[in-house]
Amino acid sequence: MKKIVLLTGSGGFVGKAVLRCAGAFDDLAATLLQRGEAAPQIRAARQENPDAQISLLNLAWPSLQQYSASLGKQSESGEEWPSYKAWLSSLIDVASTENIRFFQIGSGIEPYALGGEATVGEPYLGYARRKDEIWRQVNEALPDASWRLRLHFLFGPGEAAHRFIPAAIRAFRTSTALTIGAPERRRCWLHVDDAARGLLSAVSSDSPESWDICGDKPISFAEMLALIGEATGGNAKIEEPEQAIADAACLVVAPTTVAPFMPRGVGALDNLRERLKEYALALAG
Repeated sequence: MKKIVLLTGSGGFVGKAVLRCAGAFDDLAATLLQRGEAAPQIRAARQENPDAQISLLNLAWPSLQQYSASLGKQSESGEEWPSYKAWLSSLIDVASTENIRFFQIGSGIEPYALGGEATVGEPYLGYARRKDEIWRQVNEALPDASWRLRLHFLFGPGEAAHRFIPAAIRAFRTSTALTIGAPERRRCWLHVDDAARGLLSAVSSDSPESWDICGDKPISFAEMLALIGEATGGNAKIEEPEQAIADAACLVVAPTTVAPFMPRGVGALDNLRERLKEYALALAG
């Protein structure tokens, strides 16, 4: 059976990685959805491929500044969210009428921000709640044809310079200060290209589930700093922040259901060591 993935958000950090890795999947053809023309493109894909397995991978997000768990400068605009939700509703409607499988991207931090007592603060709290709000909308409309793929802690080409890994590489290379709180926190780290391959494997699956696309096991920030020191051959002055960080109380972010096709050892210390060396060299170039 012919398999097609319709991709939103192809210009973002993860979307670009998905495009880099899509060529390795011989049985899967990728089609980029344009923001203003996405719904007609979905209809056209079904009309042109009536017997194909067509999946929509929704990586689009309204603003990486305002609505992500980024610690960078926050946007002042509140107009993007209603516009995004209206656009997404049009995609959900056409997916339900055209027999399109829908894969919504979630976050590994969501279980720690929802339900009982949240162990994370802003910006993680609002980000997770937005993600959950969208997932509920998708799943209500497509209860038998929608799955949530939770991405955990990613690094690699194309990420914002203020994020933890590139900022740490820069600090170690220049022997400058790096502010990092609660270094004992443990997260499942993954190079973005490994995550992209995981996402493509998920949408290629004949029997998909809601999976975590993440590293092999939780690795602490302190261990990551040690690996970055190895990768750069440098030293950085690690400083504590003046205020407690938003997720300091969340000591471990663990996956719920790790995708079974993720290679053994991906995201483990040896894998991260090699990936960080590659990344540090790329940033130096």
